[in-house]
Amino acid sequence: TKGRSTAGIRSHNARLTEDDVRAILAKHQEGVGQRPIAKVFGVGRTIVQDIINRRRWGSLSRLPELA
Repeated sequence: TKGRSTAGIRSHNARLTEDDVRAILAKHQEGVGQRPIAKVFGVGRTIVQDIINRRRWGSLSRLPELA
């Protein structure tokens, strides 16, 4: 695939919007656990973990920095 995978909202499989990702990071910074966040957004805990660790949606600009 030569590193040209579709990222973020451009992926036809995307379940989250950019605003959702920002909200997930904000909730994490507030101390909310990964499982409750995942339940609210209808995704798995590992998706939330990957967002927090910037393995998913890392290309999204202006994300809140993690403390």
